[in-house]
Amino acid sequence: MLLGYPPSPLFSTDVRPEDRQHLRAAFAECGISIAWFTCAREFFNAMMGAFVGHFNGYVRRKVLQCDISDTNVWMRIPKPEPEFIVPDWPKEKGPGWYPKRSGLLGDWGYGEDFDSNTFAQRDNSCVITGTYPFQATQLMAWEAGLGWAGPFTGHSVQHDLEAFVWLMWVLCVNLDGPFNTRRFECGDSEKATRRSTPTKRIKLEDLKKQAASNSRKNRALGGAEKTSVTPSSPTVSASTFTTGGRTLPTVKPPNWALPGLYPGSAGGVAQSKSALMGKGIQFIGYLSPYFSQHPSVEEGFQDLIALFDWKEERPPGGGRRISVAPAPSKYRTVIDIIKQMRDGIKPELDGPPSKEEIERARKEISALLDKGHLEMPVLGSQAGPSQSHSQSKKRSRNSDN
Repeated sequence: MLLGYPPSPLFSTDVRPEDRQHLRAAFAECGISIAWFTCAREFFNAMMGAFVGHFNGYVRRKVLQCDISDTNVWMRIPKPEPEFIVPDWPKEKGPGWYPKRSGLLGDWGYGEDFDSNTFAQRDNSCVITGTYPFQATQLMAWEAGLGWAGPFTGHSVQHDLEAFVWLMWVLCVNLDGPFNTRRFECGDSEKATRRSTPTKRIKLEDLKKQAASNSRKNRALGGAEKTSVTPSSPTVSASTFTTGGRTLPTVKPPNWALPGLYPGSAGGVAQSKSALMGKGIQFIGYLSPYFSQHPSVEEGFQDLIALFDWKEERPPGGGRRISVAPAPSKYRTVIDIIKQMRDGIKPELDGPPSKEEIERARKEISALLDKGHLEMPVLGSQAGPSQSHSQSKKRSRNSDN
């Protein structure tokens, strides 16, 4: 699912799409977007379930998913009915109870077969895949031809694990309550001129040539290959900013992490992500009040970004500082951090939704069920269902998702 209009890659004209066979499959399992969580604990619980699904696919079946996004992470429900999507909380269960709907990871259409026999026969001169802007920093830097990202080696499990972190962060920035409660309005004012597919076939020799060219240019200018770059969307120094006529007590996140079509470059987003990871306080400062009220959530995000942060170090023999890739992370390490984020949330701060919230959410989901369309990307150009009817109607005419 393409959530925006990223620019076309600056590669040679002989770039061609990778051949794919499009298949459709129907399953008995029903799922709803993770954005329809009932409380913060259920959100992180479902994310852990999606991680387990990724582990089963890669470790047990040798298939790497390669397209982590909000429209591919779901919660299991018995039936696509309002009472299952927006469940009641039994009063007799006590404050520690919450629905705990299992997390699912779907849409494996861009998955890569890493079976030893099949992998040896593949053409490994590609593959950059993923949904913009959840892609790992290195993948976006490779696409932009940034020399500091190192030689192109293809999609790896490390990239998917980092994409999970960016997915959680973007959701925790944009959602400010249960049942797909959106924090920001869609930025329809920024339109791109053309569409670029999220999956591309890129020749390895082209990437090597472009990286070498960029490196020569940087040396000619006497600068390092990677420089500290301010995030592509400038933040405001004041403690509030305005969206949709509302004044919010926080700094404005980067534009690529907000709803709407982002026309900036992949290189700009890669630099922005790298800068954000190097500034942990700023990274967690963008979280919505709904999530930032829990210290375990902020601490967990600090631990997660430390796993994927690119460091600038000086070689032992001296000389110019170079960018050093993070050490490979393990599933267990990432899942344990998310578990601590979930378990550290106090039930009294994460109680059941109000009766009014449940009634409103059921009314909204009923309308979506009648239309037969439940897939609404958090960063898509169409307004979320928790926004007003007039806004949704107006933006649906401009939607390209």
